[in-house]
Amino acid sequence: MHKRLAIGLIALIAIAAIIGPIFAALSLARTRGLQDQRNEALRLATTVLARADGVAQEFFSAHDQLMRAGASNPCSEENMVLMRRLAFSSSHLRAIAYIANNRLVCSSIGPHADGVYIGLPDIVTPRGVAIRKSVKLPFAADYDVRISSMDGYAAIMAQDAALDIDTHVKGMLLSVFYTGFDLPIASNGSVNPAWLAQLKSGDSVSFLEGNYVVALHRSARYNLVGVAAVPVVYLTQNVRKLALFMVPLGAATAILLIAVLVYIARHQTTLQTMMRTALKRQEFSLVYQPVIDLHTGRWVAAEALIRWRRLNGEVIPPDVFIPEAERTGMITQITERVLSLVAHDISHHFKAFPDFAIGVNLSAADLENERTLSLLYRVIKVTGMAPHNLVVEATERGFINAEEARQMINDIRTLGIRVAIDDFGTGYSSLSYLTSMALDHLKIDKSFIDTIGKDAVASHVPGHIIAMARSLNLTVIAEGVETAEQADYLRERGVQFAQGWLFSRAVPAAELAQKLKSMASVIRKMDTL
Repeated sequence: MHKRLAIGLIALIAIAAIIGPIFAALSLARTRGLQDQRNEALRLATTVLARADGVAQEFFSAHDQLMRAGASNPCSEENMVLMRRLAFSSSHLRAIAYIANNRLVCSSIGPHADGVYIGLPDIVTPRGVAIRKSVKLPFAADYDVRISSMDGYAAIMAQDAALDIDTHVKGMLLSVFYTGFDLPIASNGSVNPAWLAQLKSGDSVSFLEGNYVVALHRSARYNLVGVAAVPVVYLTQNVRKLALFMVPLGAATAILLIAVLVYIARHQTTLQTMMRTALKRQEFSLVYQPVIDLHTGRWVAAEALIRWRRLNGEVIPPDVFIPEAERTGMITQITERVLSLVAHDISHHFKAFPDFAIGVNLSAADLENERTLSLLYRVIKVTGMAPHNLVVEATERGFINAEEARQMINDIRTLGIRVAIDDFGTGYSSLSYLTSMALDHLKIDKSFIDTIGKDAVASHVPGHIIAMARSLNLTVIAEGVETAEQADYLRERGVQFAQGWLFSRAVPAAELAQKLKSMASVIRKMDTL
């Protein structure tokens, strides 16, 4: 009897020794998962605050310049021209306006007759800034806008100007508060203002509240608080039931459970790990978005766009893996693979098509990477193209570290390679980048092209961009052209180049080569006539 009890006790101890680590691992995984979510929530809150600070800075800068101008008539044509210039040079503001007696009297769009009634402010800060959270204007009836004003001068912006951030988190809540007020300035959901009390005297805090991990970050400069609430990801009920069920079954079942957990752990992989594997397995490929001469219809260039198809056939969209590559620092490896693929795909093109150009995208990290120059030079040598046939495209977000970006761009242009600013007007920069950096081309973002022919607040922006680019001797390339009306608008205003589905989808290298051969054949026949 005692022997049986001893054996049973040893068996129980052995089983407990095996099962214990399982529960410890589950607990540790949950703890680490919650910590990761706290870090992610704080990152999002900090990003929201940075955007809100940027919006505030642009508002106060425009206000100060208008006040210094000291116009006796705020709605004079000269003052409205200044409003237009200030609105256009900003990244976040849709328009600049003048308000009197709660009516919008005039703006960078133009005079508004007897004025548009915009209601009383929702918040008036101690500094005297009147904030109207949601206003519907008759000339932009499809949009609710936010208006901030002081001393009569106002900034009109999208309601979510500070909340439009790239993130893979689903179901998150984002908000911006002014210190001392329970009413959010901007919010994408129901954010509890009581969370603000958790900040106390600190600059930032994160905590678990109900089904959310909440983070807050405060800016002393403008008395703003960025808030992010990320839904908690718990262990599923099935995993917990499975763990509880396996404990009484003894050592054999526990070992099996361990084997299952180990198997799952080995086969679950992060997107970062998947990208490393994809680079080794050569799962990335390129398609080429043609650039069209709007006056002749000829394909004169193409933008190289990366695509990822896994060996199992799954396609990972670029808007999923590119932000992750930038966040994890893998974007420079992705860029290196793009340049290698470009060199492979077009190595024989430039003997037959010496005037054709290829565009490649560079990230902010690429503009700070010393290898970038040697990689670009290698493409030129391998393909036999002239340096000016290679165009690098850098978004405004790549200019955050402006001095390093400026030096890299100068070095690139010293090689004879042309440089384009991509997605102009959608990043964090201002007009100063165009005047201080050596650029060749300006690409108008699709979001502005989409407004052509529509009664939208931003519909006047493409024309201003075109005029500005012409004054700076920059060649304009319009992105995302999808209708004949858009093409006619651009052509009438002297834009020579465009790309978009109206002309062609992005095509594989082989199809690009065939199209170029067909065009060359047509040109030769015309030359013989």
